[in-house]
Amino acid sequence: MKNGKSYTFILQEDQESRLIFLGAAEDEFGMNWIEGSKPWGTIICPDGIKTAVKREILPNGHLQERFCFENVSEFPVFFKKTDVGIYATFHDDYRQADECM
Repeated sequence: MKNGKSYTFILQEDQESRLIFLGAAEDEFGMNWIEGSKPWGTIICPDGIKTAVKREILPNGHLQERFCFENVSEFPVFFKKTDVGIYATFHDDYRQADECM
């Protein structure tokens, strides 16, 4: 990182390897950066597709995620535009509209 500050991440996952907490150890307020309607990393895809996620903090401090999709059905699968998705629910909560301007 050229500018800015590097943080030590705190990660908490649920039983399905979705993030339910992402924060900085140095944050005295304990803000969760990824609160949303669904857990971070919730995958939407049709039946017959096996999914896996690999998540790690790299030596440079960056969070890296890899989502793998495997067709385990007996036939080719084709997707429409909204058939596959991954939730990335960044926390976005402002008390007043002028705060986010």
